[in-house]
Amino acid sequence: MGDNEFTWADAQRELALEVDVPIEDEEITGPPNMIFALPDGLEMLTELVGDYLYTRYDGLVTRDDDGDFAIEHRGQPVWVRVGAEPLRVELFTRLVGDIVDPQVAAMRVAIDNRGFAANKFALIGDGVWQCATFPARVFAMEVFGEFLDSFTEAFDIESAQLVRHGVGRMGA
Repeated sequence: MGDNEFTWADAQRELALEVDVPIEDEEITGPPNMIFALPDGLEMLTELVGDYLYTRYDGLVTRDDDGDFAIEHRGQPVWVRVGAEPLRVELFTRLVGDIVDPQVAAMRVAIDNRGFAANKFALIGDGVWQCATFPARVFAMEVFGEFLDSFTEAFDIESAQLVRHGVGRMGA
């Protein structure tokens, strides 16, 4: 663990110091589980994101030529890009392709963008894409996991809506 990473044991110690509560060593035994980190740059954030993804997806993670991580959700690739200035993690994927009517697709995207706070949809080329940005000046793995869960949940809902409305096809 680096100087910028904090575990539950660290949090317990800090809290005990603040409120003069004695702590017992047996309460903080076991492997340290990082609760958050203060990445000092792009390299550290990339390492944190990679560690999380490789653990969550049992190593079924690839890296593309741009350095983006690639995972799969429902057979569709989801790219995970780590960015600097400001430190952030971007998620993006194509929901549907083979757009039948671009005007109908644009209308659906405009309507559906209002229903998802963290996720945005865009008509790009012959597909509808989903993207989301996770600010990562403070990186908490549990919070990032919840963010990734909300991204895949929005994917499930929006792709089903688009297919049901005849906008395009998944996997196209």
